[in-house]
Amino acid sequence: MDEAKKKPVMIGIIVVCLAAAAYITFFRSGGRSGGPIRREIAEDATIWVKCVNSRCGAVYEMNERAYQEFQREHLADDTEPGMICEKCGKASVFEAIKCPKCENVFISGESGPGDFADRCPKCKYSAHEEAKNEK
Repeated sequence: MDEAKKKPVMIGIIVVCLAAAAYITFFRSGGRSGGPIRREIAEDATIWVKCVNSRCGAVYEMNERAYQEFQREHLADDTEPGMICEKCGKASVFEAIKCPKCENVFISGESGPGDFADRCPKCKYSAHEEAKNEK
């Protein structure tokens, strides 16, 4: 292929890659960040939250709608902002998971990178791993 034909092909490939990156960034950031994937949340639905301040560590339930609304209002640069802790007053409260086996409450991914996000750091149980192994 000569140089005159290569340049438009290369430009076309670059444009397609940029468009794909924009699509993935805009439409796949959904779920908790308020993107296009939404589900109806019951008025009385609650979630577990945990303060990640090492001097506090408070764990409590809160209204899921209030948590999601806070996230939508304060979301910046694709980072999840911390809510103000009821106990210590720091912006260090995040959504958490309550282990169905030992009832430990922990932050998603606390067991480390490369592991199941729902693995309990205390008893090592993961519902996702169990479901995967049942297939």
